[in-house]
Amino acid sequence: MFAAAASVLVLPAGATGSLVLLACSVAYLMRDRSVPRRTAFHLRDLLFIGAMVSYPVVVASNVFALVEPVRWRYFDDPSRFLMAIPIYVALRRARSTPTAFVQGSIVGVAGAGLIAGYQFFVLENPRPGGFMNPVSFSNIALLLICISLMPVELPRIWRWLRVSAVVLGGVAVVLANTRGSFLAVPILALVTSPWLYNRRPRLKKWTVLVPLIFVGILLLIPYTQQRIVQATAAELTSLGEPDAPLTSVSERLARARAAWLMFEKHPWFGVGHGQYLFELRKLDREGLVGGIAAPGTHAHNNYLHLAAEMGVAGLAVYLLLLFCIFEAGRYGCRRGFDNVGVMLKAFAIGQGVFSLTDTQFSINITCTFFAMASAVLVALAFNAVERDRQDLRTGRTGTVCNRSQGVRRLEM
Repeated sequence: MFAAAASVLVLPAGATGSLVLLACSVAYLMRDRSVPRRTAFHLRDLLFIGAMVSYPVVVASNVFALVEPVRWRYFDDPSRFLMAIPIYVALRRARSTPTAFVQGSIVGVAGAGLIAGYQFFVLENPRPGGFMNPVSFSNIALLLICISLMPVELPRIWRWLRVSAVVLGGVAVVLANTRGSFLAVPILALVTSPWLYNRRPRLKKWTVLVPLIFVGILLLIPYTQQRIVQATAAELTSLGEPDAPLTSVSERLARARAAWLMFEKHPWFGVGHGQYLFELRKLDREGLVGGIAAPGTHAHNNYLHLAAEMGVAGLAVYLLLLFCIFEAGRYGCRRGFDNVGVMLKAFAIGQGVFSLTDTQFSINITCTFFAMASAVLVALAFNAVERDRQDLRTGRTGTVCNRSQGVRRLEM
């Protein structure tokens, strides 16, 4: 968990995957064989695993039915969801806690800030994105900031490192200058606010004002104001003008319109996984979507892209995944584990927001991060609930067992 979270933004995608596989292999060789391996998987475990499996199954069915010739690259990104299942099972068997994942996120988000600062100030890159697209870089950095803020017991040195890491992560998000991330900042702040006001109820009224004030301050910074406010306003006002120049907004709208036209024509199963680019070129030649400077392989909107390539089936699978992740978080919160429960809800909502401006499942790194982080967080939530159940059954720390009165938790 530490290696995955610490390396996702500071190493190229291939090196990150290799490091995680190496860490898993070493952990397997050094495992304690005396630890019992059986784990009681419940209905929610099976529902989540089924949702993870359903996406590559839908992709495979779609490719073999609609795409000719069949190529491995169509299965490259979906295979991440199958690879995440052994990780999920291993974490459940090991009864893992969130500490290593939080510490890895602290290192990862701090490294992202340092890389973004180096690219911006030394290499003079106007929109640093680490080893990936600035949009993906910013979105993952924002979620790693949330994970690093998860309230868990940390040594004092890690608590100080967390403060500096959050600042550096904020620098990475600001320098990447992505509209989707700025849209998600107040929403994620509101979702994660229970971490604060559950411990200090008097601060609850500030959980709405503080995110809005924070975003307002960000938008007043000349760098972000020029990129987010002025550039967006200029691009929107030029949409209806004749001979308007091609801008980021107009091209995104054209790609979204193309995806919608594909969905209208093939609503149930789409045009075929990986076929968006070919269909986009046809629509562009026919003059149905307006000018597109550089036809891309995705629609810059995960909902529309999945609907265009795989129809209702592909879109339903993604919504099912988001629902399972959010429901796992809601279940954790209902059982009193707000740390990982709130994080799961924030992860699901954050991915839903990012999907408005990014095609999550068509980019290797975002697809890998989605599969890895969701598997880890859901496993951690169910581990916490299961440990609590075992403590209640055995009458361990913080509980009293009484058959006549049931089980009640002591106020420690």
